[in-house]
This record gives sequence, C-alpha cells and structure tokens, in this order.
Amino acid sequence: ALSACVRLHTDSHPGRVHAGVFAITAYAFREHGMNRFQVRGRLQEAGGMVTAAIGRIIGSRSLRQSGDQRRAGGRAQSQFGNRKEDSRRVSEALI
Repeated sequence: ALSACVRLHTDSHPGRVHAGVFAITAYAFREHGMNRFQVRGRLQEAGGMVTAAIGRIIGSRSLRQSGDQRRAGGRAQSQFGNRKEDSRRVSEALI
C-alpha cells in the first residue's frame, strides 16, 4: 500500500520521489516520538515479513530469502534508530 501511494504521488509530482515516506515519517515522529530510522526500519521490516510470507505460501525459496534479508535490514535500521533516540533522550536529560 505504501509503495502504491508513493508511486501514485510521484506520477502526479515528478520531483517528489519519497514524499509518501516522508509524510508517514513526519506523522510517526509527531504522534509517536519516533525518528526516521525507526519508522523506515519498521516499514522495511514489515515489508520483509510480507515478502517472506508470500515466498513461503507459493514455495519460492528466493522470495522467502529476499524477504528475510529485507526484514533483517529493517530490524537493524530500526535498532539504530532506537539507539539514536536513546542518546537524544540522555542528552536532553543532561541539559
């Protein structure tokens, strides 16, 4: 759904390739206090889970492995965002 929104948005606005992702990032940051690495990582992790599940259902080993890799990459990016958020909170507490 997200990629479809981004694709539709880029068709109508050629200069804004990632506008849909930025809109979701801004919403998550504003509503949930998440940084962009956390949001993008969790989106990538969710996409990987879906891809891996589809690969398991249709019996495609390469699709399943691709989904697992994407999920792992998203988890790593999300964890980086968590550590970044932790350090921001500590620095705010010290000030």
